Amino acid sequence: MPKNRRFYQSNIHKNIIRERVNRSFTELAAKKLKAALEDAKSKLNHRKNQSWGN
Repeated sequence: MPKNRRFYQSNIHKNIIRERVNRSFTELAAKKLKAALEDAKSKLNHRKNQSWGN
């Protein structure tokens, strides 16, 4: 049975793109991004916990 080449090639393409993205971030950039996300989460929680009109 012949392989479905189109499906196989799309999987390889996804893996190549994933590797490029992983390599494009340095450790420092990842730490800064993580810190920014944590800051955004804490601000969102603070806004949700505020009581309106009191």
